[in-house]
Amino acid sequence: SSTTANDVALIFAYASATDYWYVSLAENNSSGNHGIFRVANGVQTQVVDFSSTHRISDGTSYALRLQRTGNLLRVFRNDVQIASTTQTALPAGGGIGLGSINDPASFDDLQVTRP
Repeated sequence: SSTTANDVALIFAYASATDYWYVSLAENNSSGNHGIFRVANGVQTQVVDFSSTHRISDGTSYALRLQRTGNLLRVFRNDVQIASTTQTALPAGGGIGLGSINDPASFDDLQVTRP
């Protein structure tokens, strides 16, 4: 789009509209759109802030991967790890999803695997 705040999100550990986790990459680093986030009881908390070197650009395709092993989360962009964190508050399961905050985005080749 014509904004400088384009973003994409990978939602995981989704329990409800007020309890879930997500990874978001964006063109800028505004509140809630560039890092790993937890939403608990409707309150959003950023648990990892991505470096500005990992921002995305409008009109560019990226291979994004979220890898979860127990409480360890690792995020990859184009097969390069850009963040990792251990989070003991992660639930054992939950739903997944894809999205964007008020911007058009397209996704393909969604793969979910379990070791």
